[in-house]
Amino acid sequence: MGVDFNSDVWRIFLIILSAILTFTGPTYIVTALVSFNVNYGASMILGLLLFIVGLAVTLWLVRKKVIS
Repeated sequence: MGVDFNSDVWRIFLIILSAILTFTGPTYIVTALVSFNVNYGASMILGLLLFIVGLAVTLWLVRKKVIS
Protein backbone atom coordinates (compact mmCIF):
# COMPACT_ATOMS: atom_id res chain seq x y z
CA MET A 1 0.00 0.00 0.00
CA GLY A 2 1.75 3.12 -1.23
CA VAL A 3 0.93 6.64 -2.14
CA ASP A 4 -0.40 7.11 -5.65
CA PHE A 5 1.50 10.17 -6.88
CA ASN A 6 -0.48 10.13 -10.12
CA SER A 7 -3.68 11.20 -8.39
CA ASP A 8 -4.69 14.77 -9.11
CA VAL A 9 -4.51 15.87 -5.48
CA TRP A 10 -0.94 14.64 -4.98
CA ARG A 11 0.22 15.99 -8.33
CA ILE A 12 -1.12 19.46 -7.58
CA PHE A 13 0.24 19.43 -4.01
CA LEU A 14 3.75 18.33 -5.03
CA ILE A 15 3.96 20.79 -7.93
CA ILE A 16 2.89 23.67 -5.69
CA LEU A 17 5.32 22.53 -2.98
CA SER A 18 8.24 22.44 -5.40
CA ALA A 19 7.33 25.89 -6.78
CA ILE A 20 7.07 27.37 -3.29
CA LEU A 21 10.40 25.90 -2.22
CA THR A 22 12.15 26.95 -5.42
CA PHE A 23 10.89 30.51 -5.66
CA THR A 24 10.03 31.68 -2.14
CA GLY A 25 12.99 30.05 -0.42
CA PRO A 26 15.69 32.30 -1.87
CA THR A 27 13.55 35.45 -1.89
CA TYR A 28 10.87 35.89 0.74
CA ILE A 29 12.22 33.53 3.39
CA VAL A 30 15.64 35.23 3.31
CA THR A 31 14.02 38.66 3.52
CA ALA A 32 11.80 37.58 6.41
CA LEU A 33 14.71 36.09 8.34
CA VAL A 34 16.85 39.21 7.86
CA SER A 35 13.96 41.37 9.10
CA PHE A 36 13.85 39.22 12.26
CA ASN A 37 17.56 39.99 12.82
CA VAL A 38 18.79 36.52 11.88
CA ASN A 39 22.38 36.45 10.69
CA TYR A 40 22.53 37.36 6.98
CA GLY A 41 24.87 34.47 6.12
CA ALA A 42 22.66 31.93 7.88
CA SER A 43 19.56 33.22 6.12
CA MET A 44 21.31 33.05 2.73
CA ILE A 45 22.41 29.48 3.40
CA LEU A 46 18.86 28.52 4.39
CA GLY A 47 17.51 30.18 1.23
CA LEU A 48 20.01 28.24 -0.88
CA LEU A 49 19.07 24.98 0.82
CA LEU A 50 15.36 25.60 0.20
CA PHE A 51 16.13 26.35 -3.45
CA ILE A 52 18.09 23.11 -3.80
CA VAL A 53 15.31 21.11 -2.12
CA GLY A 54 12.76 22.68 -4.48
CA LEU A 55 14.85 21.75 -7.49
CA ALA A 56 15.31 18.23 -6.14
CA VAL A 57 11.55 17.80 -5.70
CA THR A 58 10.97 19.08 -9.24
CA LEU A 59 13.59 16.71 -10.63
CA TRP A 60 12.07 13.82 -8.70
CA LEU A 61 8.63 14.66 -10.08
CA VAL A 62 9.96 14.68 -13.63
CA ARG A 63 11.80 11.38 -13.18
CA LYS A 64 8.74 9.69 -11.70
CA LYS A 65 6.73 11.09 -14.64
CA VAL A 66 4.31 12.79 -12.30
CA ILE A 67 4.85 15.90 -14.40
CA SER A 68 5.98 15.77 -17.99
